[in-house]
Amino acid sequence: MDINSKKGDKVRVTRESIKNGYSGVRRHAMKHLEVGKEYTIEYTIVYESVTDVYIKEIPKEVFNSVSFEDQVGVHLSEGQIRLMKKINYYNSLRDELKNL
Repeated sequence: MDINSKKGDKVRVTRESIKNGYSGVRRHAMKHLEVGKEYTIEYTIVYESVTDVYIKEIPKEVFNSVSFEDQVGVHLSEGQIRLMKKINYYNSLRDELKNL
């Protein structure tokens, strides 16, 4: 998952992600998290070698970022959206020119 996730961002737990981390991290995740479920970020605290994740659905527990997969519905900046539109435009233009 993106360790710089913002409040309200969505993450999910997968069969693979719940097995990540040291044994204590895995046990804690398996005890509290559900595989396949989406969770809502409250906030993260990024340290040098670990990131604590606080989620809305389970407010009294702290999780390790390795227990989650990438964000669901990643939020893009306006610049990223403009760049993607340009790339799509040039790709479609290239495809049209190939057909001439």
